[in-house]
Amino acid sequence: MFLTKKARKKSLIYLGLFIALGCAALIVAGIFSLMLIKSTELIIIGVISLVLGVVVYFSGRYTEGKGKLLINGNKLINNELRPAEFIRAYEEARDCPDNVVSKPDFDILSLVTAAYGSLDENEKALETIEQMIAAVPEKKKAHAQLLKAAVLFDMGKTEEAEELFNRVQSEKLNLITKGMADTILKSDRARAMGDYKTAENYYNQVLTRTFPKNTPLSLVATHYNLADIYCRTDRTCEAKTHLEYCVQNGGETAIKKDAEEKLKVLSN
Repeated sequence: MFLTKKARKKSLIYLGLFIALGCAALIVAGIFSLMLIKSTELIIIGVISLVLGVVVYFSGRYTEGKGKLLINGNKLINNELRPAEFIRAYEEARDCPDNVVSKPDFDILSLVTAAYGSLDENEKALETIEQMIAAVPEKKKAHAQLLKAAVLFDMGKTEEAEELFNRVQSEKLNLITKGMADTILKSDRARAMGDYKTAENYYNQVLTRTFPKNTPLSLVATHYNLADIYCRTDRTCEAKTHLEYCVQNGGETAIKKDAEEKLKVLSN
């Protein structure tokens, strides 16, 4: 979360306004009660205003310090395929000299990792994941470690990835983390281990699934992974089809550039 002085002041102003309204309503209700005038409505308004003040304060901090960046990140990375622009926005928020709160956040760092991954900057993705592992609560460490294993598999560091993946799987995982481990097993790990049939089946299922809904980035990444499998298994025509999709829809990701280079090689 990255909260500036201005953003914190804005949240405090709203908190003060609701507290003032709530206190005013309760004071008037107290005066009316001394005059034996029924004032139930004013008491309700006062209590609701005080509660709303606290809610608005914390929701305002969340929106200003994290929410806006998350929305912008999902738009730039997953939908518009402009990951470098999100990284610039993230670094600007992180390094702002007016920050009164500046601490690593799991959700934001997950987006940063995805942005670096789509730019094929895996070393920076690993650095970001290490920050995540060091900063997140214990219950989210397994998720972060699985992210690291997936990146290591993608980089070809199979032995290190396998050791980490097996260690995490031996822990008590929640349903979300179990699902993530299963996804890695069928995709990143299968491809790294040469189990192309398992990976191919999984990626083809991803292309036809309705839930969770695919994003433009997930579609491009899946087409590229299928193209990679077809290249490795000497199915040039099928590989070209998927690479052409990546070139046409890859936006400003490294996937587009890599697909263009592979297409040139296959065409010669």
